[in-house]
Amino acid sequence: MLDALVSVSKFGSSRSGCRAQAELLDAILPHLPERSIIVPIPTIARHIRQRGYGHAEKIAAELARRRRVSLQHLVARKVQHVQHGASRTQRKRQAAESYELSGPVSADTTYILVDDVYTTGFTVGAVASLLADAGAGDIWVAVTSRQPIDVRP
Repeated sequence: MLDALVSVSKFGSSRSGCRAQAELLDAILPHLPERSIIVPIPTIARHIRQRGYGHAEKIAAELARRRRVSLQHLVARKVQHVQHGASRTQRKRQAAESYELSGPVSADTTYILVDDVYTTGFTVGAVASLLADAGAGDIWVAVTSRQPIDVRP
């Protein structure tokens, strides 16, 4: 059922699927620290054009609204790699190349990275490293599903 929800959000252009994923995250996340900022993992431009929206951005915006915390687009895409169907080795390289910070961070703030699917962890790892290297305090990751891929390179 969760795979169908993620699929309809990503490939079926269903904004209501994104709202449902935000609702799931809201239900399972613990209380957020007072100084928390929701940070979406940015979707590639081609997929935004195809769908009419960035799915992770929609999930993050709804979660921020529900939790009454700030949403900030602190991460930007600098390379537009498609990860769907990529191998583990490709995903690692792509994640290291794909993101850059687009705003300042603070050591006394908790950043909650929001995405829909955790596959290898390379994407959230790369983004978390950018934030940490820039001096971010706590960094959390909130995803609605886990989709492991074949572990062969």
